[in-house]
Amino acid sequence: MTFSKTMLKGLQKAYRKEFPSELIHYLRITYGEEPFPYEYSEQDLYAQIQRDIDAYYAGKLEITV
Repeated sequence: MTFSKTMLKGLQKAYRKEFPSELIHYLRITYGEEPFPYEYSEQDLYAQIQRDIDAYYAGKLEITV
């Protein structure tokens, strides 16, 4: 499973805010492809993305992609 527009819309609805374009770009690059030779489960993918979003808003996520 990879990051998709549907997932983005669901996360924005859950957080009740529009994400900045730099965060969306980071998430697309980071989670847009499966990590070869592994595959993300839906639960793992959501958990990792939520951690990154929380870290971004806390000022702890380095977004230099």
